[in-house]
Amino acid sequence: MKSDFLTIIKRILNEFGWFKEKTGVVVAVSGGPDSMALLYALDALKSNYPMSLICAHVDHCLRTESSGDAEFVRQMAHSLQISFAMSKINVADSAKSLKVSIEEAGRIERYKFLEHVRQDNKCDWIATAHHADDAIETFFLRILRGSSPAGLHGISPQLGQVIRPLIRLTRTEISDYIEANDIPYRIDQTNSLTDTDRNFVRNALFPQIDKRFPDFRKPVLRTMNMIDRENAFLEEEGYELFQSSVRIHDGRAVINLGIVRSANRALVARALKCAVYSVSGPGIRLTSQHISACVHSAFSEKSGLITLPGNLVARKEHCEMTIGQNQSIASFPKSVEIRTQSQRCELTEYGFNLELRFLIGSEARLETANANHVFFDADKLSFPLIVRSPMHGDRVKLWGAPGSKKLKSILINYKIPKSQRPRIPLLINDGRIAWIIGLRRGVIAPVEKDTPKILEIISKQSGG
Repeated sequence: MKSDFLTIIKRILNEFGWFKEKTGVVVAVSGGPDSMALLYALDALKSNYPMSLICAHVDHCLRTESSGDAEFVRQMAHSLQISFAMSKINVADSAKSLKVSIEEAGRIERYKFLEHVRQDNKCDWIATAHHADDAIETFFLRILRGSSPAGLHGISPQLGQVIRPLIRLTRTEISDYIEANDIPYRIDQTNSLTDTDRNFVRNALFPQIDKRFPDFRKPVLRTMNMIDRENAFLEEEGYELFQSSVRIHDGRAVINLGIVRSANRALVARALKCAVYSVSGPGIRLTSQHISACVHSAFSEKSGLITLPGNLVARKEHCEMTIGQNQSIASFPKSVEIRTQSQRCELTEYGFNLELRFLIGSEARLETANANHVFFDADKLSFPLIVRSPMHGDRVKLWGAPGSKKLKSILINYKIPKSQRPRIPLLINDGRIAWIIGLRRGVIAPVEKDTPKILEIISKQSGG
């Protein structure tokens, strides 16, 4: 039994190449049978792989005997001559401050500590004792709660720096290994309750299924493997869509909905998930409901705002969706003065720089004028000029258009997203809009045939 058990573990270690080179591994050990089996198995395999182990334990302070668990794990690590690291955290208090369940708070605090130990000791991996039964339980939980195919493939053998060497072994196989090798362990009596959803599935639902389908785990695992293979293909296709439709700018993901809408919605969901993770990192708890809401908004004609985990929002306006931090747009960039001696005006907050030159009439090449390159009669301007953001009630007379128009209407016609309108820079002369920088010139200070002194201004993106 020992040989078979370790052979299965070696197979997955070799398949993923986790321990090909000298490797440091933080082993998460609660003191229960699963984590003790993992600790002893990796210790037994040290002669086969160039790895060093650190045994890490978190006391959640949820049970009176939790300090006894911590001391037990410390002694076991000492007996195996393995380094030991421990953290004592009041998870109940964490759950209140984080506004999550105690189970979720425990998971967050556990992984935070394990990652801290990994980085402090320059280790490569965090090994947890998740096994095949855990994966099947997760599969059923996600079916009952509603999940995408990406969620139904169960628990991955690897997620980032976290590895699961026992993931292809069942709870029965682990118990047999423990018994055959006389491995000590502690029992958490709360695991036998049905108070949490996972405990209900494990202790109430599975025994009933076992009575009718005593070998149900094997076909379920086959189904999960098929879902995993097909989902991997869809993930690759979705990532290609992400690369072709999303650009990352200033910590935000900007999605071109014109490209996205030509794709199948199953791929769109995966592309949008990639977009969220490209901004957030892998730590947030993104659900299928979040992604479904983003997909629905992407194909809708209406603008909208979707709140995502990690203080993120997905803002859909016209043909773009932007995913980024939920920051108030009320913080307008500061106004900037342009004096006659200016040669270059830095407008970093707007993302623009202005280059200015004073010319005599014969030097100006007026045919080069465009939305980013304008000419004014310098003598008809009142200095200093001001660059500022739009204000409520702004109106402007545009070059080549009759009458004055509301600035808001012009920006809407140009399909400027509402969230970006407060950051559109305006060049102001004597209280009037002379130029919507990057869009349209106003009628102020036109250059005539006999204009003696001309101000040329070119706008360029910052860094340009």
